[in-house]
Amino acid sequence: MSVFVFGPPKAKSEKDTLRFTGPPLLPHLPSDAQPLIMGQLKCNEVAKLCTLDKAHRAMCNTQGFWENQYHQRHKVSAAAANPAVPSIWPHKSGNREEYRDECRFVTGKSHKTLQGHADAVHSVAFSPDGSTLATGSFDNTAKLWDAQTGALKATLQGHTNWVKFVAFSPDGSTLATCSFDRTAKLWDAQTGALKETLQGHNNVVDSAAFSPDGSTLATVSRDATAKLWDVQTGAIKTTLQRHASTVNSVAFSPDGRTLVTCSFDRTTKLWDAQTGTIKRTIWGHAGAMYSAAFSPDGLTLATCSHDRTAMLWDSETGALKESLRGHTNIVRHVAFSPDGRTLATCSADGTAKLWDVQTGALKATLQGHTNQVCSVAFSPDGSTLATGSFDNTAKLWDAQTGALKETLQGHTSFVFSVAFSPDGRTLATSSHDRTAKLWAVPT
Repeated sequence: MSVFVFGPPKAKSEKDTLRFTGPPLLPHLPSDAQPLIMGQLKCNEVAKLCTLDKAHRAMCNTQGFWENQYHQRHKVSAAAANPAVPSIWPHKSGNREEYRDECRFVTGKSHKTLQGHADAVHSVAFSPDGSTLATGSFDNTAKLWDAQTGALKATLQGHTNWVKFVAFSPDGSTLATCSFDRTAKLWDAQTGALKETLQGHNNVVDSAAFSPDGSTLATVSRDATAKLWDVQTGAIKTTLQRHASTVNSVAFSPDGRTLVTCSFDRTTKLWDAQTGTIKRTIWGHAGAMYSAAFSPDGLTLATCSHDRTAMLWDSETGALKESLRGHTNIVRHVAFSPDGRTLATCSADGTAKLWDVQTGALKATLQGHTNQVCSVAFSPDGSTLATGSFDNTAKLWDAQTGALKETLQGHTSFVFSVAFSPDGRTLATSSHDRTAKLWAVPT
């Protein structure tokens, strides 16, 4: 067990320093290692030496969420822990439920906290009409929530292991879930009733994508395959078997004719989405692949890798257009702006970057997170970029200039995913703290 001292202002003495014990900050590992990591996190308490004075009040302007996490776990106030020191959470009752919101330092305003999952919430997705939010959790369930009120609509039970990913069909009638139990499931998005269980993978199903017409679901797995399924019947259409390792990202081209997959085998593959035949294998990255995305016009493919780069490819020929270098650690995710002119990347180096798709030039580096950035998403109008980080925050950035708009504080553990509502007015975040949150996006 390691002891870590958290940042500014610099302590004048040992008494003035907030100390926490817990697992060391973990470098990003391939997804196969996630169960081990999450197990470690579950087994380690976040604790601190309760010595509070003026320096602590100043430090809590940036580190207040650690205090909140401590109080939530131990159900005591700082004053109760050390009566000789005045509490910085001065609720008379000392009851954590009554002063929990007072302990939260929030720059952006969270208007709904969705509580009900019993373990980390890994994935969030809005329905196409924006009325429903889906969440997938390591408690083996998915949930459907009213996106306006935050009320729970349905709990989807049936998976026997962690639910890692959720996605709505284009018409919003069906929800797909992917699980560590080696299956994907299709659910009625209105009632939560199970429609189909898609069995056939023999390892974790990491992700899925609906075809633009909603008739086909593609799934990818750590068994080194992708599969195409008939959404109506749940029948398997074909298995795509040319990767040599974990396949962890999948996307359809905007016209639905081509499927892209990327793998830890360092390759990207393009497939005929109707027949499942391989069209092209793209080599170029020197490390495991993490994410792939088509530009809105379908002409450009973006990929990112453990090799600290992202790359832009001609989606028809497979020719390399641009190699995007600048990150100093794993590049976790890529996303195109709605107009296709800008690519966003995020990295374990704690930054996100904006790139000109036409030239490959770096437009802006978004600095401010203090731990790895694991998710990025553009608002529907392209004006705002959201990032989610292992520093327990999400941030909103001006997608043109890279200037920080808002820091969304309130989660007490890693923020895994971010998603904008279709109207762009709400941001959803999911966290290891067992909650999802809905945030009002500044206009």
